[in-house]
Amino acid sequence: MPIFDYECESCGFKVLDVFQRINDDALVYCPECNEPRLRKQVGVSNFILKGEGWYAPSKTDNDK
Repeated sequence: MPIFDYECESCGFKVLDVFQRINDDALVYCPECNEPRLRKQVGVSNFILKGEGWYAPSKTDNDK
């Protein structure tokens, strides 16, 4: 599930790490100033590659 951040265009307050589905309605009202000026931003990704697999690590034994 994507993680979104919101920032109020009126007062600058930030709402961080909101778990929402892509098709969920965006938050509108700022919890700080109660103005309908929240702007949606993409937050931290929760996609992590671990272990051996198809990707190449950033450093290998052949790197100097």
